[in-house]
Amino acid sequence: MKVTTDSFTFSNNTFITEASDIEPNNGSMFHQIYPDACDEGLVLISAKTGNESTWYVSEPEYTKDEDHELVAYHLLPTTETVRKYPALTNTKMVIFND
Repeated sequence: MKVTTDSFTFSNNTFITEASDIEPNNGSMFHQIYPDACDEGLVLISAKTGNESTWYVSEPEYTKDEDHELVAYHLLPTTETVRKYPALTNTKMVIFND
């Protein structure tokens, strides 16, 4: 899935949004980012430049109670993305499950 930076708030080197703001009507929010691996993520398109960066799900976050409900997905830019866009070093993304 591709999504623009307009769908996120940017604060403290973190892109932040809620899943309902970017989730497609007909499918998963994430896709396989490498043809030969199971890593999933998304493509972020800069609203200012049109540059595309690939992000992978680094860690889903769950509640610590017995319900073990999904709280958020934490994503990081791929190594290739950081190599291409060094300004994304130490940047992360959080997508809250709402």
